[in-house]
Order: sequence, then C-alpha cells, then structure tokens
Amino acid sequence: LEAFLVERYLKGRKSDRPWVALAAGAHGARMFAAGLSVGDDLAIELRITLNESNGVEEVSTAALACGLMRDPKAGDLLEKVLDRSGNASVRGFTSLALGLVNQRSAKSKLELLVDRFRYQPVALENVSLGLGLMDRTAATALLRDRLSKSSSNATVSALSSALGQLGDPASIQMLTGIARDRSRPAPVRVAAAGALGLIGERGNLPWRHFLSNGVNYSARTETMFDATGNGVLNFL
Repeated sequence: LEAFLVERYLKGRKSDRPWVALAAGAHGARMFAAGLSVGDDLAIELRITLNESNGVEEVSTAALACGLMRDPKAGDLLEKVLDRSGNASVRGFTSLALGLVNQRSAKSKLELLVDRFRYQPVALENVSLGLGLMDRTAATALLRDRLSKSSSNATVSALSSALGQLGDPASIQMLTGIARDRSRPAPVRVAAAGALGLIGERGNLPWRHFLSNGVNYSARTETMFDATGNGVLNFL
C-alpha cells in the first residue's frame, strides 16, 4: 500500500496529490494505533512537500498527514510552515499537526493564533485543537477565557466546538448558558449543544459517528448534509 501511495503521489495528477496525502494520513493513523510506524519513503515525500510546496491544499494535506502518522521528523518542518505561511487554512491544519506530533516549541505561536483567527472559525478550531493536544489544561483555560469575552457568533461557535472536542468539563456551565440563550442564532446554540454532547460522551467515538459512517453523500438528504451548512453533519 505504501509503495502505491508513493507512486501515486509522485506520478499521479497534481490535483490528486492532496487526496493521496489524506489517504497516507489515514493509513499512518491506523499504523500508529497499532503501534507501528510508516515507512521512510512515504514520510519523506510528505516532508518534501512541506519544505518546497506553496500550494494551499498540498501543504495543508501534507501537514495533516504528517500529524496523523505522528512523524517524529516532521515537527521542525511543520513549525517552519507555520512561520512562513500567511494562509489561514494552512496555518490551521499545520497547528493541528503540530499538536499531533507534540511540537511544544510551537505552543506560544499557537496561543497567539487563537486571537488572530478569532473571526475565522475553521482555522480557530484547528489551532485550538492543536494547542489542546500539547497542553490540555492550559489550552482549555485560554479558550474559556476567550469564549467568555467574545461577541462574535462565529468565534463563539468555533470555541464551543473546540472545548467540546477537548472534553473540557469546566466549560459545561458556560456552554449550557449559550445553548439556552434564545437570543443567539441557531447555529451558535447547536455548536454549544454539540460540544456538551462531546463532553458527556462515554464512548471512544462521538455519538454522531454512525450518522457519517458509510454515508452516500450523493444521495444525501438535506437534514443530514446540506450545501448551505444546515444539516446535522454540517453542524456536528
């Protein structure tokens, strides 16, 4: 499988490289869970992309793949990507990858990005998760502080989701207040409610995983997944 992934990454269409990188990351995550590591050939190609490419999708997916496979040699390269890129998507996924490989030298940089990306919810959530993987206690304290002070609905949604993903019980009261606040837009209240569900989840996987497992997105119903972002899988 790894030989095939390397071949497709090097010789396939350029537009396929992000998809191959995601496949490599999924493979690497399974290997890591089994106590194994990915071979050097595959990891090296992803590191080369981090070092040489400027494509947003290429770098974002290569960074995430390196994080998912817990590549111990990718930390410094990921930190350099974080420093040089001005793209929020790249910096968000790179932050998440830095958390996955536990590159603690980047912690202070991620803390600064929590404020910089306060109006960019996807990047903010990824940065928050990366920070939480490095230091959950410090990260959740920072996120709760920012949540208590935020007036932006997008920021409140992203911070709520991140606190839910990090399973922070200290945020339950705050999240409950947001979910009950009828003056807030529905997506904000849903994000808070979803976060509460994640905090209370007893299983290894969130309750919603069975909704997304094996879904035929081409035949989806609007209640499940909607192009305007109003389906269950969009929210949660």
